[in-house]
Amino acid sequence: MTRQACLTEEPALKFWAIVDEGVLRRRTGGPDVMRAQLNHLIEMSDRPNIELQVLPFSEGWHPGTVGSFSILEFPEDRSRAVWRKSSRSDANSQCVEVADLRDGVAVRDSKDTAGPALAFDAQGWRTFIDSLKRG
Repeated sequence: MTRQACLTEEPALKFWAIVDEGVLRRRTGGPDVMRAQLNHLIEMSDRPNIELQVLPFSEGWHPGTVGSFSILEFPEDRSRAVWRKSSRSDANSQCVEVADLRDGVAVRDSKDTAGPALAFDAQGWRTFIDSLKRG
C-alpha cells in the first residue's frame, strides 16, 4: 500500500496512535481477516518510529471517546502559537493552556509546556466542551 510507505521508507515518519479497545474487538471480515489485521498492527508497532497504544474498556469514559483528535508536537520555537491559561482549574490547581490555531484549537498542560498538545478542529472542540459541560 502506497500510503504506508511513509512509515517504512527512510526517513520514516513518526506515527503515534491511540485506539479504543473496541476497534480491536469489533469483528470485521471473519477470524482470518481479524488475525491478519491484528498481526499487522503488532508487526508495525515493533518498528521504532511507530507507537500504538490501546485505551482499555476499564478506563471508562475518556475525553478522546467523543471524537477524533490529534496530538501535536511543535518545533522548539513555539512563537507562532499564542497560548493563554484557562480561566478554570480544579481543586489541585490543575490548569491547561489553550491556543487558537488556524484550523482549530490546541490544549496543553500548563505545567508541561514543552510536552504534547491535543488539537481539535472547530467541531471537535465544540463536542469536547459540550461533553465536559454535561459532566
